[in-house]
Amino acid sequence: MSKSIKFNHADNGELALNTGSTSLADLLTIGAVSLTAKRNQEACKQEYATDKKGLQIISEKAEHAASFFNNSTHALGVLLAHVDHNEIQDHIPQIAWLIAGLSELSEMVGDAKSDIDYELSIKDQA
Repeated sequence: MSKSIKFNHADNGELALNTGSTSLADLLTIGAVSLTAKRNQEACKQEYATDKKGLQIISEKAEHAASFFNNSTHALGVLLAHVDHNEIQDHIPQIAWLIAGLSELSEMVGDAKSDIDYELSIKDQA
């Protein structure tokens, strides 16, 4: 399986914002902006395919998403601490993988937010 895919920017030049009930609906937008950034080696910074307002929105959405993942992971841990493990024994591997996946997503979204916030700080200095 390939580790990368071709991606073309939206034909209309815009990404739809979350219309879902949770921060999970924002993941595709956060990922699109983050993963399509180009590294400017000369200026030592990322170049995002959006303006300052767009970066601010993505930063805020990333903060909410990371918080959602952290809170969800915490809730699963509390449930696991209080449940009779004999009742869920067959599901423990799937629950463990869910916790690992939520943790990975939280880290990835946090990294994207940090990169975007750094770019915003550069724009604020300009």
